[in-house]
Amino acid sequence: MPRNRSRRKTKNLSRSDRLKAGILMAGFLLLLAGLFYVGVRDPPVYQGLVPCVEGEALDYHKHLELQLVVDGEEVGIPAGIGIPGNCIYWIHTHDDSGVIHIESPRPYTFTLGHLIQVWGIDLTDDRYQGWPSNVEVYIDGERYEGPIRDAPLKPGSTIRIEVTTTQ
Repeated sequence: MPRNRSRRKTKNLSRSDRLKAGILMAGFLLLLAGLFYVGVRDPPVYQGLVPCVEGEALDYHKHLELQLVVDGEEVGIPAGIGIPGNCIYWIHTHDDSGVIHIESPRPYTFTLGHLIQVWGIDLTDDRYQGWPSNVEVYIDGERYEGPIRDAPLKPGSTIRIEVTTTQ
């Protein structure tokens, strides 16, 4: 007998109760869709910084070479850029060879600005480490004609930053 009562209650839901149930189901489906979207969209870039995550994201793993020349002398690129210890940024170095690693869950166009912020170096179009400077960027030997922070980090390329201090 109790089974029949629960069936009757289900069959006799009011129109407003069915509407509420439909709205709840639609909300749940939207939540699931939102979680899926978060998993496949571009990586979050907070104020230009790429996220620092546990472990390396090796789904997309590319390299490029970075060279820094200040007043005619090559300056080494330090090991451990983007690896503060407890996490790893999607743009980083493992050693002082100048090889920049781009390791993210999927392809994404990072820029020199992203790397500069992860590195923490004071480098703009007209300043290097607090000194007024002329700064030029070359990608595979060709001068980049835009703001240096917008220069793309192209996998397989060589980026050369030439700084001439003016003071």
